[in-house]
Amino acid sequence: AAAAFNTAAYALQIESVVTDGCVIHEGVVTNIQKKKKKKKKGTNTMRVAVIAWGSLAWQFAQPGREKLLVVGDTERFPGKEARSSFQPGGPSLPLEFSRVSLDGRLTLVLDANAAPQSTLYATHKSDNLKDAISNLERREMPISSRTTHEGPTPFQKKAIGYVDITHNKHQCQSKQLCTIIQNWCRENNYDAAIWWDAPSNFVDKKGVEFSLDEGMNYLNTIEGEQREKALDYIRNSPVETGSGIKHLVMDAFG
Repeated sequence: AAAAFNTAAYALQIESVVTDGCVIHEGVVTNIQKKKKKKKKGTNTMRVAVIAWGSLAWQFAQPGREKLLVVGDTERFPGKEARSSFQPGGPSLPLEFSRVSLDGRLTLVLDANAAPQSTLYATHKSDNLKDAISNLERREMPISSRTTHEGPTPFQKKAIGYVDITHNKHQCQSKQLCTIIQNWCRENNYDAAIWWDAPSNFVDKKGVEFSLDEGMNYLNTIEGEQREKALDYIRNSPVETGSGIKHLVMDAFG
């Protein structure tokens, strides 16, 4: 009988009801919810988007440069787009192939005179905006160009654009561009966004203002492997064929 009584008492002791994070036992309510961890003072955890429209989406690393660090770590290739880190749905931005790169390609950059084009986006692995900016900077610019005793050039200091909607800070080519990307961040639950903010340099390199005719004339002046690389870059760009130069290239060279 004593054994039966002890068993019943034990069963009574452990009989409880759990509701809304509390244990109710014999009329006594005990809060068992874990306390939320408070952010350490000075921390700045953010969700950072990387916006892309060119080779950044399919070539995370280049010789002499740091690898881009994005969630998923999967480059975007034809036929494998669904599994890539960069996906459609980025902000619509004015883009054109109006920058002459170091290797002679016409690269796709923000251009106020261009029509809006769709972009891609991924999430950076870092939750610190400063670290994310540094990583993109080191992916876009050769290490050798950032290690001179003079330090970063004025161009290098502004080469990475960003918006930080949490702290209302930004570095953009124009107020209109900032507004577009800030609104996109809010709609897509990002605290910040970063991108390659290099402008067109066509007039500096070629001595004339960029136009579709001048762009095609330039492509016709380069030859051999340099020309093939330039055309492949344009063909592989995720930007729609409605982009002026890409449309002409696809018609002229396939």
